[in-house]
Amino acid sequence: MKTYNQTYEKVFTSDRSLKKCDIDKVNISFHSDSNRDTDIYQVELRHEIKKLQNETFNQLVKIEWLLRRFRYDNMEKGYGNGHCVNSAFAIFMRNYVGFDNKFLVNRVYRIIIGYFDDFFTNFNIGNPFTEIFEYPYQHINFEHLVLVYKIPERMELLKTGEERGMRYVDFLDYVINYIMSYNEEHGDKYTLVDQYNARYVNIINKK
Repeated sequence: MKTYNQTYEKVFTSDRSLKKCDIDKVNISFHSDSNRDTDIYQVELRHEIKKLQNETFNQLVKIEWLLRRFRYDNMEKGYGNGHCVNSAFAIFMRNYVGFDNKFLVNRVYRIIIGYFDDFFTNFNIGNPFTEIFEYPYQHINFEHLVLVYKIPERMELLKTGEERGMRYVDFLDYVINYIMSYNEEHGDKYTLVDQYNARYVNIINKK
């Protein structure tokens, strides 16, 4: 992966962006503590969201591992195995497991699961119930993963973000500079998509 110098204006960490949220005007109000310290609030909120993401990751690892074990008439479910296997799986989930498999197609969940084979080379032969399949980053959040999941060099971008300890906003500006520089050198390939439930880099379909 080519490294590009920072040549494009930073969007999410610029002074212009930060002026939209004057930290001195932020106040935290609880009925029992009307003067809650803003710094403490940030730490608490960050801790709980990080905890949620780690727990979610661990559960997704176990669920995906179990789902990959499913066979019907000795065939795996998937697009290449015909409609009958996937239909049987849907019926199995609803009637025998007691859950609708449609909840498993949550977009963010599927994006995170899409990294498992990158993170764990032994995912299909290991066992997360007897082994530790640990989330591989300290600084990279789910938001980072979603942002670059469609980019072929996503693992290299994430590695740089982790090594530099990039917050999500820093990573956003880093990736924006990367895709803009790449487009300038190679022609338009990438564009940033900002949707209500996800911000990610998309590959432009050229007709």
